[in-house]
Amino acid sequence: MAQCIAKTQDGKPCQIPTRAGQRYCHVHRRQRLWRLTLSFSFLGASVLAILSFVTDITGLLSFVGVNPGPTSIVQVHITVNSATEQPSTTLLPQVSSTEPFASLLDLIAEGDTSMTEKDYRKAIEYYQRALNIDPRDSETLRKTGEAYIGLAMNETSFRYVMDHALNADENLFKQALPYFDKAIKINPQDKDAYIFRGIVWYRLGNLHPIYGPTNNDQNASSQYTYALQLELDTPNIPPEVWNHQSACAYYGIAKVYERMNTEEIYGGGNNQYYKKQVEEYMEKGDGC
Repeated sequence: MAQCIAKTQDGKPCQIPTRAGQRYCHVHRRQRLWRLTLSFSFLGASVLAILSFVTDITGLLSFVGVNPGPTSIVQVHITVNSATEQPSTTLLPQVSSTEPFASLLDLIAEGDTSMTEKDYRKAIEYYQRALNIDPRDSETLRKTGEAYIGLAMNETSFRYVMDHALNADENLFKQALPYFDKAIKINPQDKDAYIFRGIVWYRLGNLHPIYGPTNNDQNASSQYTYALQLELDTPNIPPEVWNHQSACAYYGIAKVYERMNTEEIYGGGNNQYYKKQVEEYMEKGDGC
């Protein structure tokens, strides 16, 4: 009786007897290979479908802020017994990974922690990764802008930044501006976004819409005025929060008039009107 040459799982040759000589053996071996190939094609398609489904579910959970927890990358080694044609599987060591599947809320929380620790560069990294998941998150957009200001000043408290902004890197303020613009476009009620955008325009020298080089809202004074106007539209804000924000807006206006009184383009130089405005708004901004 003719025999077919095959290999076992460990690669050693073995003899498989056939029923009709060498010719049948070749045909039989081709049929077995065809069935095996078809089985693997079906198995491969099934595995890919399952992996795709798991990936989609994980991405959905991350988007809505549900952290599916640590995930494991499982590697499976499949072998087939040449005599029985039965597949067997071996699980290889697992690789734990959480970083690629970090949720939106996790990234924002990490960014907030970095802000508290004054690691502004890392905060920007976390916030930008969060924005890759949800680019319309207005609060994260605003926080990213604040982080750029923090990177320039090593501080984000409003009063400190207003007092020392003119000594900071102007380019970092320019990088912060688009984030405040987008945040306000998405959420026009974000008072902090107006206040911080006012800081940017203050640093860049656009101070007032009438006396300055620009006759539009791209100036510090307009931003602080908008922030104060929001008091009429958002009555449910806790008084302690509102009072602090309003005080900072008033302080910003005071600093605008103070700087205008030092620059010729604004008619500055012992301008009594400017001095009066500074005194009035400094008093209102005492709580900032």
